[in-house]
Amino acid sequence: MTSTRQERTEHITLLDCTFRDGGYYNDWDFPPAMMRAYTDRMAQTGVGVLEMGFRMGEAVRFLGPAAYTTDQFLHSLDIPQSVRVAVMVDAKQFLVADDPVCQVRTMFAKKSDSRVDLVRVACTLSEVETVMAGVAELLSLGYAVGLNLMQIASCTPEQIGSFGSAARKVGIEVAYFADSFGSLTPDRVPEITSTLRETFQGPIGCHFHDNLKCALANSRAAIDAGATWVDGTILGMGRGPGNARIEDLLTILSQGGREDLNVLPVMDLIGHYFGDLEQQFGWGSNPYYVLSGLLSVHPTYVVELLKDDRFSPPEIIDAIQRLGSAGGSRYGRDRYDEAMSPAIVDIEGTTSIAGWAEGRDVAIVAAGPSTAERRSDIEAFIRYTKPLVIILNADVPIELGLVDAIAACQPMMIAAEAIRLTTTDCAILAPSQLLIELGINDARVMDVGVRVTPGSYCFDATTVSVPVLLVAAYAFAVVAAANAQRILLIGFDGFSLQDPRQNQMIEVIEAFVSTPGAPELIALTPTEYPVRQSSLYAPSWVGA
Repeated sequence: MTSTRQERTEHITLLDCTFRDGGYYNDWDFPPAMMRAYTDRMAQTGVGVLEMGFRMGEAVRFLGPAAYTTDQFLHSLDIPQSVRVAVMVDAKQFLVADDPVCQVRTMFAKKSDSRVDLVRVACTLSEVETVMAGVAELLSLGYAVGLNLMQIASCTPEQIGSFGSAARKVGIEVAYFADSFGSLTPDRVPEITSTLRETFQGPIGCHFHDNLKCALANSRAAIDAGATWVDGTILGMGRGPGNARIEDLLTILSQGGREDLNVLPVMDLIGHYFGDLEQQFGWGSNPYYVLSGLLSVHPTYVVELLKDDRFSPPEIIDAIQRLGSAGGSRYGRDRYDEAMSPAIVDIEGTTSIAGWAEGRDVAIVAAGPSTAERRSDIEAFIRYTKPLVIILNADVPIELGLVDAIAACQPMMIAAEAIRLTTTDCAILAPSQLLIELGINDARVMDVGVRVTPGSYCFDATTVSVPVLLVAAYAFAVVAAANAQRILLIGFDGFSLQDPRQNQMIEVIEAFVSTPGAPELIALTPTEYPVRQSSLYAPSWVGA
């Protein structure tokens, strides 16, 4: 580290916001004993400010103590006096009230009666002006105040300058910028920092998310550009992909000459508490968060998508892209539901499938665990009984030489499996419109179209109708339109009763079997679905 950087790091204030930002994973329900251990250890690190949680208003559902961080709770933790205590308030807590000043007085006592030293107010650009009355009241109560401008990546230099000027006028302690979407890269950070320094003319803070795995590099770039407050969390624990790791910031600054900083107490906390939490919740960046960062999609959408077991990786990517196009920078449950609602699908086909499976059994092979477990027996069964064989998508682990066709109908899944589809010699049952962009437009493609008609099937020879755009539903309908005798299900194990996909597949199956002209479904491997069950080992299939 150069002497110039050493000079800059001498005055850096580190703020740890693990309980505030990390609480998105466990509803801010950290055990008080853990929080006491945290404050004791963190007091030994040299981290100057501990943000112990949010200060929220009335509860609408159960949230743990770090969501409210009341004065009574803070006093119970017996926090060492050597550290400053912060809480964060979302600007909306003030703005939803008829009188923001009265709301502040409801939420905060006088500083003399509180362990809180610093209140950070988080706001978007449109909320800056209207939140100032609440900020002024916090100052009058004796608190130091930090003002955090969220969604900084979407702000112009002029807007950032305007924020800095407004913050200077009310006399806050530190003006922060927050990379809410994790979309910033180190090349953009210096201009933002410098602009805010020039207009605020006081301490500048930065808070980075790690969507693009740039949180640490961005923090260093901000320090080099003059930021003097830097946020971090233990192991990066924070909403979505998380934040800059406080242990990394401590290490970098201590190696740069800050003898007052000590990372070892954090390592002790990781060993006793936070390592287990990381294993449990698995925060950190992944391709979904990278995409949301690039498209400025609010991270809560990704959190909700990853918790929703109904959706496959291609469907999640598709939803993020749709949110990016539809203004997903602000989270709203209605917008989430809209993004995850089925797209309107109506793709006409040109190939008549009538007679392709006339009077024959068709084995549809899915990728359930039983397929991998019984692969050799399944392959022996196919060789002996010689059904037509369809696999769902292109990743089912049986010998491709035994496969007559691959069924595909979901656009994002087709794109994800482009390489397999373009290199296989199998016939492909799919709407050709979805394949042309991949360069697949030849004799292998059996162009059977698909349309979604909720609750019902139609077995038209060139374009089938399905209740939901699932490849299993599409394959069932195509086989019915091809005049098959029976459908043999292999690898359709099913999901747990708690998994939403189980109910969805049950509805797909029940709608199919109740449709006139549908072939009988027979499961030959273990299944949880309501179909007739047999066994690929039974003599009736393979002889005595």
